[in-house]
Amino acid sequence: MLTIESLGQDKCLSVFLAVQFAEKALPVWEKKHPQDMRPREVIELTKIWFQDPINTNLMEAAIASKGIAVSNNGDPATYSAHAAAYAASAAVSVAAASLSASKYAAYAAAKALNVNNEDLIHGVILKNLNTIFYHKLEVKMTFAQPELIFNYLNQEQKECFLFNLDIMASSSQRG
Repeated sequence: MLTIESLGQDKCLSVFLAVQFAEKALPVWEKKHPQDMRPREVIELTKIWFQDPINTNLMEAAIASKGIAVSNNGDPATYSAHAAAYAASAAVSVAAASLSASKYAAYAAAKALNVNNEDLIHGVILKNLNTIFYHKLEVKMTFAQPELIFNYLNQEQKECFLFNLDIMASSSQRG
């Protein structure tokens, strides 16, 4: 089963996944609070982080979103707001904390949707594996558990994966 940890510590992917989890849970919030767009706005601001990592509005949005999500009482809609807050937190945190924020976003989304957390994570990673795979190639980073990821790639991706692993291995031996 694919996990967030199997991808390795990569802040960009942590934020990307946190946004994916938050977006999955967002309809739960919007159904209960159709006029309250704050979690959606936080998610949209978090997406802007990909183009503008020094966006000060994001920190304010993360704080505001956590304020929305303070009272829980097991309410699925509140878990949706939590997922949005964790997505924003992933963007304003250092890489290791981003990984944790992404995991918390997944947990909150799973609670909001009343689904198994591990299944949600696996499904979101699998759905986005193509994007994740090409991001890793672009930034020249390997996966924490490449053998696990390899099993889910199509044949063309497997060949590309092996080719790039060889290149990374030979360049690290030279360096």
